[in-house]
Amino acid sequence: MSILHKAALEEFKKEHFAKYESKIQEAAGAPVAIEVEWNSFADETTDAKLYDQALPRVFFEPLITGFKVIASSDVGKQAIKDGLKKIVIKNAKKIYGKDAFSFAEGVLTIDYLPFVNWNLDDQLRAEAVTEALSNGL
Repeated sequence: MSILHKAALEEFKKEHFAKYESKIQEAAGAPVAIEVEWNSFADETTDAKLYDQALPRVFFEPLITGFKVIASSDVGKQAIKDGLKKIVIKNAKKIYGKDAFSFAEGVLTIDYLPFVNWNLDDQLRAEAVTEALSNGL
């Protein structure tokens, strides 16, 4: 990973991640561990300046939206508290679309290629989070 990409990721973690983490927890209605594999986002072919734009739209905003939908009822809030152990965010499989979202053994995983269609498909990603939670909890 280039120094520009490392610096951009560090800046995102330092300046933005805590805000999104807080919003996710608030939307979920319960504390939830979030594990991010930051180094998996390295993409030398992408402008390092895009991290601030792409990461929220691909990962964090869909989580907030999905949790708001599920936690809109007492049943959903309780299911999150009882069934969700953690969230894993990464780019290991280099895939995108609905197949990048899964829920198994209490872990919601988003394994998404962050710079493909990052400025499109917002609704699809939010629906994929909601579906994974709904089917898994």
